Amino acid sequence: IAAGQALNDAVYDRWSRLPADQRPQLIVFGESLGSFGSEAAYAAGDPTASVDAALDRSQGVLWVGPTNANAVWSQVTAARDPGTPVWQPTYGDGTRVEFSTSADELPVAIPGQPRINYLQHPSDPVVWWDTKTLVAPPEWLTDQPRGADIPDSAGWFPIVTWLQTTGDLIQGFSAPAGHGHNYNDAWAQALPSVA
Repeated sequence: IAAGQALNDAVYDRWSRLPADQRPQLIVFGESLGSFGSEAAYAAGDPTASVDAALDRSQGVLWVGPTNANAVWSQVTAARDPGTPVWQPTYGDGTRVEFSTSADELPVAIPGQPRINYLQHPSDPVVWWDTKTLVAPPEWLTDQPRGADIPDSAGWFPIVTWLQTTGDLIQGFSAPAGHGHNYNDAWAQALPSVA
């Protein structure tokens, strides 16, 4: 966490000392544990303060395959609009934070209106791995509708579902692009959503 904060502070400090007309766009990016580290620089006491911190210091944010332990992701997901699924939540009016489940769903950036974009596959075990699944059904299985790549036949069983998700953590990187924790197709499509 400290490394993520130090990196973000150093980059922002150097960037902010450049003449305003010579500054490149400052885009924050992190994938998987990289999103965990870069989010740490902006985590505040509530989702509004965290989102404000990230957008006040960048022209856009893309966090891909966030871990279930990401502080800002957890805040925003918990504060999602009622009735929106955990795998694709809506937060506020959707103009400052947007969730996509595939790279081709990422919105095109609007100049002068920075936002946080999360890209997370419904079947990504890194996003959904949580010890609470040992004893209670996870929202990604109980929310309706389910994410596109979560089979209708998938059910929750105490301990078993957690063990399966843990096993999927190992196999998640071998899933085809666009599923599990494989975001290899995302970067080229994602850049226009933040730049």
